[in-house]
Amino acid sequence: AARARLLAAQGNAAQLQGNHALATQSARALLALPVSGTESAEIRAMAHLTLAYVSEQRGAFGEALAEVEAAAPGLATALGAAHPRVAALDAYRAYLLLGVGRDAEAAQAADAAVAGLSRVYGEEHARLSYALTNQALAQLRTGRPAQARATGERALAMCRRLLSAEHAQCAVSAQVLSTVAEAQGDAAAALALSREVLRVRQATLRADHPYVGFAEARLAHALCVAGDPAAAREHADTARRLLGERLSNTSEEDLLQAVRTR
Repeated sequence: AARARLLAAQGNAAQLQGNHALATQSARALLALPVSGTESAEIRAMAHLTLAYVSEQRGAFGEALAEVEAAAPGLATALGAAHPRVAALDAYRAYLLLGVGRDAEAAQAADAAVAGLSRVYGEEHARLSYALTNQALAQLRTGRPAQARATGERALAMCRRLLSAEHAQCAVSAQVLSTVAEAQGDAAAALALSREVLRVRQATLRADHPYVGFAEARLAHALCVAGDPAAAREHADTARRLLGERLSNTSEEDLLQAVRTR
């Protein structure tokens, strides 16, 4: 049990530092230990979550989802089904389900997360903002754009209020809301929100981070839709420079091609 706790701490620290090799090694070593009991259930669940985060960072959402599914029973057993960390796990599961196109399941997970976190924290909490953002995208994907707009606006306002407008989570919320606005034909709102996403990404990440590149690509698309192809082309060129080969297997490649040919 003591070794399991040590490996859990090491894996968590490595994951936070971006040392994915050590995080994976620690988590797998922990899961191989012959330990049992309630404390072990929680520690083993966190090891699965470490593996999930590492997989997500590689873009392997299916693998990440499998680790979350493996973590969920142990976390609920150790903490109880009503615990806020269990609800937070539902929010993360919703995000991953959206990433693999299982939108109906994502909507259910997002609803469960919002309900669970609201019971614990009330109507205002940073974790609730994250859950609402996933709920908004799930609502859009399941054919409820008006509801998605209201949920997304609530999520972004809460994030700005509780975490500051410069917080990285606000970039995620603004990005989802821009997607909703575009789906509703509100090009002006989509453009303003895309500018906010890029501003926050640039303020919170290193200049060559891929998320900055994707924010540049999204802004290029929004500018193109808004009728400013010259400005769109500039941002598209920046996105291509930052992302390089990452564009080859994503829909952003099609987005940038549309910007260049319009």
